[in-house]
Amino acid sequence: MKKSIVTITIFLTLFVCISSTFSATLEDAQRYNAEGVYFYNKADFNSALKNWEKGLDICRELGNKQCIGIFLNNIGLVYDYLDQYDKALSYYEKALVIHKEIGNLDGIYRNAGLMGKSYEELKKYNEAVDYYKMSIEVAEKIRDELKSEEYRTSFMVNEKEGLFFSPSAFSNKKGRLFRLP
Repeated sequence: MKKSIVTITIFLTLFVCISSTFSATLEDAQRYNAEGVYFYNKADFNSALKNWEKGLDICRELGNKQCIGIFLNNIGLVYDYLDQYDKALSYYEKALVIHKEIGNLDGIYRNAGLMGKSYEELKKYNEAVDYYKMSIEVAEKIRDELKSEEYRTSFMVNEKEGLFFSPSAFSNKKGRLFRLP
């Protein structure tokens, strides 16, 4: 019996030593993101949050700002879905800062729209309009890239009057999940 305990103790010590030298990779973050998406789509928000928080930690460890922004956005979506708009906004705001810093126009476009939606839910209409406008302005910058179906459904384009925001762009309850590249 004593020998078994010593063997288990040695194994656990070895495991702790090995795991402490383990270096997380972007692939690990991608796995946590995929698992988070899976649980989010199943409405298991606690599991989605756990996975995305682990992925966020890895991205911070790696110093990958785009990855950090994506996880912050996805965590915000959970709180948005749970009608915790203030908490969602805190994550969206952090993600937006990062997307601006690295020049990720798609991230700015999405986060600004999501923030507009959250402010609208909080009946803070002036802020909502400001963020919706920001989203439109960014979309205008990437107008030439508006070839994908996702962008076409987010905006209505009228030759004479320009680009209009579609109210349905950010209104689906599940939100738009970001995927890691």
